[in-house]
Amino acid sequence: MPKIILGVTLYNRKETAEMLGVTTRSIQNYTANDLLTGQKIGGQYFYTESNIVNFINGRSSKEQFNPSLQDKKD
Repeated sequence: MPKIILGVTLYNRKETAEMLGVTTRSIQNYTANDLLTGQKIGGQYFYTESNIVNFINGRSSKEQFNPSLQDKKD
């Protein structure tokens, strides 16, 4: 069951994997390769709906935090 912290719904690695139809190892790899942004809380990674939607739309975490990378794509 997702956690709600300060009004933000957070999904753990297993929940995110189930949503995307992949393994938890794939989620770990996506996070390690900066393809999926997560936040480590209490030793576990959690993902917001926004993180997951950005991943589905092909926006990596590097692009989210570095607008100059987006300019280079155009």
